[in-house]
Amino acid sequence: MIPLSVDPTSQSYAAGQVFGTFSVAILAIAFLWRLSKPWRNLADKTGIAPAERKRLQGKRNQIVVLATVLITVFAAMKAASGR
Repeated sequence: MIPLSVDPTSQSYAAGQVFGTFSVAILAIAFLWRLSKPWRNLADKTGIAPAERKRLQGKRNQIVVLATVLITVFAAMKAASGR
């Protein structure tokens, strides 16, 4: 591809930039959820009471959801800024 032939003001260029940004964000979110699964779902062998385990699992899920929201917000800001 000849770099001088790319028109950074075209609509298709902008759509490609947004698609690329959100593709990376989706991969990061999938990686986050995949790696945090054992951490979020405590095994019964931990010796923690069931009520405490449920509360801890809920808290850990909230942390992962917050990280997901932050990744999405940063991707949206990057896509909107055009840089």
